[in-house]
Amino acid sequence: MPVKDLVDSEGKCMTVLDVDGFLLPDFKCPSQENDFRSMADNFVARDDDVLLSNYPKSGTHWVWEIIQMLSTQKAELIEYSKMNCMLENLSKESFDSLPSPRILNTHLEFSMLPKDFLRRKFDYMSWFDNVRNWHKDIKEHKEYPIHVIHYEDMQQNGIEEIRKLAKFIEKPYNEKLLKDIQDKCQFEMMQKGKCVGNIFWKENTAGVYREGKVGGWKKVFTVAQNEKFDKVFQEKIADLHLDIKFTI
Repeated sequence: MPVKDLVDSEGKCMTVLDVDGFLLPDFKCPSQENDFRSMADNFVARDDDVLLSNYPKSGTHWVWEIIQMLSTQKAELIEYSKMNCMLENLSKESFDSLPSPRILNTHLEFSMLPKDFLRRKFDYMSWFDNVRNWHKDIKEHKEYPIHVIHYEDMQQNGIEEIRKLAKFIEKPYNEKLLKDIQDKCQFEMMQKGKCVGNIFWKENTAGVYREGKVGGWKKVFTVAQNEKFDKVFQEKIADLHLDIKFTI
């Protein structure tokens, strides 16, 4: 698993792992090559595992924290980071030692997940490919319990989305718990209450927690860049007819 450096237009470098053409962050774990390559066959799931999977910067920390609160029935932020429960960042020994119920997370595609997850009901390349591949795999594996959450829906109607999630993972809830969880997981609360290292981020950037808003692309894209994105979007995934909201 060769390590390579990616250099941006400013000359700043990010080190990644090249796994047969799929680029991953270098988590600097001594056994990461063997663990990653053996993950599909050797990581054994448990009946009460919950696996959160999505593309980076799509609200993973947010939803992971909500699932933790529903699991513990307490609207309290977890002291540790989701990185402690991230498949790509775990050795098999660490994976096996996590106490149940395990609230796991990953940015890997469906085809790269441990096979035992797939039998039991259940950095990261192109967003377009990720979305297309997950869309295809969800349609082809309707027997697996997969619940889809949209970041924009969480922003617009958080309590209702948390209620749906609680039902999906079969956790009890009442209206007070839902409201407490929504309040505790507001962006400002998580930004202040969670200490997450920014060792993988460029200097002078917001790091893991950016703005917590929808439509931030408007501040970043030029007109020409937006037009280019729209063109690539049409070419790559427009045929899927997904309900993707770019603003609310």
